[in-house]
Amino acid sequence: MYHLILSTLLTFQDPQLQLAMDLSKTNNFQKSEQILRKLDASNSDRNLILFYRLLNNFSQNNKRESEFLSEQIDERGLPIRYQVLTALMRADLQTWNDGDVSDIGRDMKRSRDKLGNEELGKEINNIQKQIVDKLSRLIKEAEDQAANSAKGDGDSKKDGKNKASKPLDESEIRTDGGTGEVISSKMRKLQERWSSLPPRERAASLQQLTSGLSPRHREQIENYFRGLSAAQHKR
Repeated sequence: MYHLILSTLLTFQDPQLQLAMDLSKTNNFQKSEQILRKLDASNSDRNLILFYRLLNNFSQNNKRESEFLSEQIDERGLPIRYQVLTALMRADLQTWNDGDVSDIGRDMKRSRDKLGNEELGKEINNIQKQIVDKLSRLIKEAEDQAANSAKGDGDSKKDGKNKASKPLDESEIRTDGGTGEVISSKMRKLQERWSSLPPRERAASLQQLTSGLSPRHREQIENYFRGLSAAQHKR
């Protein structure tokens, strides 16, 4: 999101640097990064190159490289807006955790960016697979926590009653077991069909896919597929 705040550009003599900046501003972060890595930065260009490399890696959900680059930048020589964005990205990186909801959201944005720029092929497939796998693990963890919590509540109630009391049936302590295990295959099947489905069938398929999920997980999946729709419409 931070690249959207860069509303104005300075004029630079190095055409490769200018091209890399333009690519970054149109969400072509990987192509921009490929150019910037090859540049032999002068003292005047160094921090600007580091800033855009940080922006590129940040936007590609690459935490390790982003942290490294953020430590290399001396933003004091950059325009104020660049200094502010660098500080915001540094602070944001402190909250990043692999596999959480925010991490999945960043991967979803990365997928939309690549689809919007018609970057198709193995890499976009890998990103989409990571999204599905992370969502599946997150949902499975939530299921396990709910089941363990229900079991703990049941054990507490049983301990507080006469030992002859009937224990909770298995069906009483289970959630919708298995949702996390099957969501992965269902999402992949829907991904494969998504571009060919008319709007009404997309809505019905999405509702069926997310039925029974928590509001948080349902929202994440719905946002992902809406993003696919927006990217495909842009193309």
